[in-house]
Amino acid sequence: MRQRGIRTDDNDARISTALPRHPKTVKLQRRPGVSGCWSLVCLFLWVAENRANGDLEGMTAEDIEIAASWTGQTGEFAHTLVDVGFLEGADGTYIVHDWYEHNPWAANRAERKKAAQDAANIRWERVRNASSMRTACADFRA
Repeated sequence: MRQRGIRTDDNDARISTALPRHPKTVKLQRRPGVSGCWSLVCLFLWVAENRANGDLEGMTAEDIEIAASWTGQTGEFAHTLVDVGFLEGADGTYIVHDWYEHNPWAANRAERKKAAQDAANIRWERVRNASSMRTACADFRA
């Protein structure tokens, strides 16, 4: 879908404008450096695309670092993310801290897709049922 020349597909994530100033980010930058901050952005985008609910169950620290394109010492980035609070858990049980709160757009992707498909199915039925169309779209009214 396009809106005023801007691609509005469902394959994006939202990052707060406050991220660079957040104490967690400042700590991350001080520890593994600026490359850690870039890897955090890469990780957030990977999570939005591959684990939209923020649950990284089954992933080791190394798996997370691969997903984040981290090129530093193995274990350093993932353990720092836990230390500063971007991740919770340990190998096999990691989750992104407050993912639903900070990235509801990505976290609710499955529900949005289902609602859109339901609305499209209703729209293209031979006999349109306006009340069911309103129900299918109710969660996405402005």
